[in-house]
Amino acid sequence: MSDDDVFDLGSEHEQVVFCNDPLTGLRAIVAIHSTALGPALGGTRFYPYASTSEALVDVLNLSRGMSYKAALAGLDLGGGKAVIIGDPHTLKSEALLRAYGRFVQSLHGRYLTACDVGTYSEDMDHIARECSYVTGRTVAHGGAGDSSVLTAYGVFQGMRAAAQTVWGEPTLAGRTVGIAGVGKVGYHLTQHLIEDGAKVVVTDVYAPAVERVRAEFPQVAVVGSTDALVASALDACGHREGALGPGRALRTGLLRQLRRSDPGRRRARGVLVRTRQAPRYGDLRHHARGVRPGELRRRTAGRRRGPARRTPDA
Repeated sequence: MSDDDVFDLGSEHEQVVFCNDPLTGLRAIVAIHSTALGPALGGTRFYPYASTSEALVDVLNLSRGMSYKAALAGLDLGGGKAVIIGDPHTLKSEALLRAYGRFVQSLHGRYLTACDVGTYSEDMDHIARECSYVTGRTVAHGGAGDSSVLTAYGVFQGMRAAAQTVWGEPTLAGRTVGIAGVGKVGYHLTQHLIEDGAKVVVTDVYAPAVERVRAEFPQVAVVGSTDALVASALDACGHREGALGPGRALRTGLLRQLRRSDPGRRRARGVLVRTRQAPRYGDLRHHARGVRPGELRRRTAGRRRGPARRTPDA
């Protein structure tokens, strides 16, 4: 742990909980940024952070972003997030997830968890065996299913809005788009972009993710320059020029990439950062209202925002 004081780092946050279960290897941090509008909703990220300090900074930033995201979406929810420290490919187990569920349950509904990087709807089913405050469960267990379908759709629509601002047309047709990170969201986003007529370039530190995309979309390239750069949840390209090269328009897929000091520097370099013209709320509504992916277009047609009318699926 660094010398940074947790109270200084989380000075805006209501509550930060450290969860430790030596028997299962669970080490997790739950951050509740705000419950002013309602219980804090946010996914659980399972990732091999290099240090506890890195995990803490990430969960604080992510939970802060969720507060603003819920407010902008007009939902009666606050912002929270959780991280589990470790490699999900080797550490994840039913016992660990259930131990984590017990910790979330101990917060008595102040925090509602869901899927994120490294966690899936099937994992939420395990957590729900110990916890009542879980959303994003499998459809077979009464949940709304995988939210990454809606996340990708929301990112794509945000990119179309950004293209309208930068190039005058709401399409990526004929543009070269780089996706840094092609896991759950990046995979679905690739399909949207190809259908829109874009040339897609991908990169990912996890080789099987790239192989999966190339198998499904053989026209996808692995390197090249980009007109638009989409940073995944974990890639640092939102902070620097990455391996894909400089981009004309920048659309971040999730919440972490752009620190509060970044937008001015990006605008000075002619890069469009997520704005009110490029919103993405679909995945949050999915968890908050139990919307299944196939219903997104029907439920959002002609409507920009509105208060939540349903509680998250349990």
